[in-house]
Amino acid sequence: MANRIAFLTSIMIASVAAFFSIIGLSTIFSGAFWPIVIMGGALEVGKLVTSAWLHIKWKEIGNLLKYYLTFAVIVLMLITSMGIFGLLSKAHLEQESILSGVEIKLESVGEKISDEQQKVVGINRQLAALDEALEEYIERGYVTRGLKARETQSEQRSLLESTRDDITIRIEKLKDKQSALRLEVLGAEAEIGAVKYITEMIYGNDAKDRYADAVRSVILSLIFVFDPLAIVLLLASTKAIAEEPKKVKVARNRKGLLLKDQEEEEDDDVEEISIEDDASGVVSTKIKKPRWAQNAIATTKGWISPKGELLKTQKMTEQEVNYFNGN
Repeated sequence: MANRIAFLTSIMIASVAAFFSIIGLSTIFSGAFWPIVIMGGALEVGKLVTSAWLHIKWKEIGNLLKYYLTFAVIVLMLITSMGIFGLLSKAHLEQESILSGVEIKLESVGEKISDEQQKVVGINRQLAALDEALEEYIERGYVTRGLKARETQSEQRSLLESTRDDITIRIEKLKDKQSALRLEVLGAEAEIGAVKYITEMIYGNDAKDRYADAVRSVILSLIFVFDPLAIVLLLASTKAIAEEPKKVKVARNRKGLLLKDQEEEEDDDVEEISIEDDASGVVSTKIKKPRWAQNAIATTKGWISPKGELLKTQKMTEQEVNYFNGN
């Protein structure tokens, strides 16, 4: 039972590895999706069958065939690993590209806010310059000229203030967009949170620039366990299943020997007795008296219990019945 569970587990792991590999290879060669799927599926099945057959027939085949098939299985494992690496790398790059895209948008919005704020600063400087010109008239005692200058500035001042108000509204909208983008960044970072924490644990302060290295290490760890585990488990289970008939045969032989020993042991219960026959004199005979029949009653039909139940059928003569019943 355990051997078959191991076999099914190896097939399951190999099937998942094959799925990852085929999808990964079709991603690498995206121009030939279905041909890659068909070819990859055939190679994956061939790899499993070849591995099991090679392991079972290792001592029966020639060296040339043995080494070629071994080399072929190793190459197919590398191809499977390459496909898995491609698929997982693509998944990580897609997630990373989403994060990078949001960060670029966030940076762009930040620059726009900065530019708009610089415009507000410039407008404030122009308004301050106008106020300084009026104050200068007042300080010199030219109040009338100052009031006329104020009227002259009113149109320019209104335009500057209106422009500043528009810019302030745009800044508020940009800040709202910036907040939404920051939430998107947090969501994208949560998607790669595990990798982020692993990277920080390994690289410390340099973690931000080492995410790719951490992901690559995790992918390689999966590759070194995934397909090799399936192959090794398949070899072990198929070898054990192939040897099961031999073990059954040995068990049967052992059972036969035990039965033979039991029969020989029962033969030890055979006792030679002499029964005196009035008609023909003394008759020698061999009768098997079972060990369990100590309290049984002998009859011409066999052994019966004290309650009258037939325990075992065995033909006996009257002399033998009288002998065992003590008559």
